[in-house]
Amino acid sequence: MTTISKQIGDKGEEIARQYLKKQGFQILTQNYYSKYGEIDIIAEKNNSLHFFEVKTRRPYSINHPLESITYQKSQRIIKTALNYLSQNNENRVWTISLISILLQRHLSPEIEIYPLH
Repeated sequence: MTTISKQIGDKGEEIARQYLKKQGFQILTQNYYSKYGEIDIIAEKNNSLHFFEVKTRRPYSINHPLESITYQKSQRIIKTALNYLSQNNENRVWTISLISILLQRHLSPEIEIYPLH
């Protein structure tokens, strides 16, 4: 990942965390790694666990963040979430979602959440 891409990704994750907190989520962990992959944000709300993949795009980006979630990527996210659940002995209701962040020139970012499973 290039330095600029990393900076944009880090900025997007920070925007996502602030957005989730405003929506009443409690952030449990960020950048959770397993042998299957990484989950950007793990949060809870109303006694449910929420696994979030964050994708950030700059203005005038060619593709939408949803387009970056291939079948293989979604399978890695699911396996990583299951690994977290197993490691932490969790048996709560859980969801996996994409947080799409479209950075806007001179405007607030556009933020949308899409369920992935």
